[in-house]
Amino acid sequence: STNQICYYNDSIVSTSDGSLQIPAIKRDAVYTVEGETFTRHMQTGMLQTWNKFCFREGIAEMSAVMPGKSQQFGLWPAFWL
Repeated sequence: STNQICYYNDSIVSTSDGSLQIPAIKRDAVYTVEGETFTRHMQTGMLQTWNKFCFREGIAEMSAVMPGKSQQFGLWPAFWL
């Protein structure tokens, strides 16, 4: 386990003015996996582009404002190509 404190909620991902918005928000999420109930106090979005996006050449540009303090436990913000 990575001890993540967030729940991935794809419904909070959006676009605005040509930019992708993936917020991290303080909102409880309660969910059940194999009969065990979990509560996470943060929600964020996640995008899966496997088999949906082919990048052969060119430039990918990204800028981000990361949530939390620099040593915040449980947050794993990342940008992967």
